[in-house]
Amino acid sequence: AGTHYPCIADGAGRGIIEDISPYELSEYIEEINKTGLVLLLDCDGEEIQWDYRDFDLKYANTVLKAKINRIRRAYETDEE
Repeated sequence: AGTHYPCIADGAGRGIIEDISPYELSEYIEEINKTGLVLLLDCDGEEIQWDYRDFDLKYANTVLKAKINRIRRAYETDEE
């Protein structure tokens, strides 16, 4: 009835960045394999540490739910 959010069902160990070219992703993976992590900017402009080997399913679903909620509010306003 539209009350269940989409969710991520699997992905442990496969945390991948979206909206990135395969070449850029390959560079990040090489850097992580050398140094252990890479620093990126998230969608809010905050610097985060990212390691493709580290994936937290609960955290990923929390972030996804917040993004979907933000989109829903943008489309479903009471104003007409």
